Amino acid sequence: METCVVGCKLPHGLDIDLDVKKDERGIMTDSKRLTLKGANSSRIMGGYGITRGVPKESFATWLAEHARAPFVINGAVFMVNDDASARDRAKEGGDATGLEQIDPLKKSAKLGTDKLEMGDDEKKALAEARASNPLRPRQIDELETDEA
Repeated sequence: METCVVGCKLPHGLDIDLDVKKDERGIMTDSKRLTLKGANSSRIMGGYGITRGVPKESFATWLAEHARAPFVINGAVFMVNDDASARDRAKEGGDATGLEQIDPLKKSAKLGTDKLEMGDDEKKALAEARASNPLRPRQIDELETDEA
């Protein structure tokens, strides 16, 4: 059986079913579960988790069936023949998956600000909400002053 190398940039990898068999009603009766290593695996190349020894024909079928999935379209999951090709493909990178960590210091399109700052009204509302919370003794309130 010929094998391939699969790269996956999704943070926790991906569980996929290969060689799916269905009954006459279209209900899956049998398959082989494979877990692709993701970007959070212990050994990565260029931000991709690398899974070796994947059955090439089965994964090619799966890839064709899921060709319209966003993670396949943007290159977050790819298939190559060997480690050298995987290294080259991982160096190319790819588009962001949309699951990357947010940098709070960069400008947020939703908030429209460079920093996450609260105005006086928001600070007052937060202080009132914290004061009415029954778990208040367990909270640390940065807005309190030394006068309290």
